[in-house]
Amino acid sequence: MQHRLLIVEDDASIAELVGTIARGAGFEVRAITSSHDIAALHDGFRPDVIVLDVLMPEMDGFDVLNYLHECDSDAKIVLLSGSSSYREMAEKMAEAHGLRIAANLAKPFRAPSLRLALEGIRQNLMTFAVADESTRKALQA
Repeated sequence: MQHRLLIVEDDASIAELVGTIARGAGFEVRAITSSHDIAALHDGFRPDVIVLDVLMPEMDGFDVLNYLHECDSDAKIVLLSGSSSYREMAEKMAEAHGLRIAANLAKPFRAPSLRLALEGIRQNLMTFAVADESTRKALQA
């Protein structure tokens, strides 16, 4: 099973780099460079993981977190920002809304650090998928 990852990043070169790393970690990837596109893509794609730039023009990462809360998203979230205070505020806001922060990375990030984080998240998703399948089979027996 290939897990889905959505990149919400206004810098196309960073979005491309994150996408390359995520595909290498085994994810199916979609990216948007305008956070205004989040509703259309999130609802149709249903990502397991969202890599979110906290500071973006127009609709920022905080607005995206509010949207994810409103639509009861269960995606794991990776926060990216060059500002540690904004990352911390976003993490606290997400947790207050019941959203799941899987990683909180400073920009510029190191590619190996992002890859390790994504591989860990994917492994965690796979573990839960196997457990869910075992439970489903046990209930059917």
